[in-house]
Amino acid sequence: MSRLADLFDLTGKRALITGGNSGIGEAMARALGLAGAQVTLLARRADQLQQSCERLQAEHIDCDTLALDLSDTAAIKAACAQLLNAHGTIDILVNAAGVNLREPFEQVDEAAWQTHLALHLSAPFFLTQQLAPAMQRSAGVASSIWPRCSRTALLTTVLRMGPAKAASCS
Repeated sequence: MSRLADLFDLTGKRALITGGNSGIGEAMARALGLAGAQVTLLARRADQLQQSCERLQAEHIDCDTLALDLSDTAAIKAACAQLLNAHGTIDILVNAAGVNLREPFEQVDEAAWQTHLALHLSAPFFLTQQLAPAMQRSAGVASSIWPRCSRTALLTTVLRMGPAKAASCS
């Protein structure tokens, strides 16, 4: 194996990728899978998840799926328990799910805004909160990839002001 391959060998690791049914999420799943990780794709649409999983499996990537609405906090907690029960641990969490508000600022309604906050801030927070203890036990550190603004808001522990700051950076 080359030195570069040795540095990025993820054989035996399990990665959970939100938004894994397309775009950046699917690309991250492919990269992690080609480095040897087993990948679990998580998104709302089961049909698109299955298609993405089949594309990855065609590249000899060990892949499974879980359909889930990430705006439902109770469902996130239940899904994390299910994943940990099925796989023992999650070693890598990639938070790539999201939506893009395309309306002009003054036309964004409350429902769209709440969806935006749920997917870009609440879901990564609660997924990491649920999975971090198992990740720390298995590797000594939690490895979660977050959008830059969300990570900054949480790591500086300004939770009172963090959601507004994180949302304004998206």
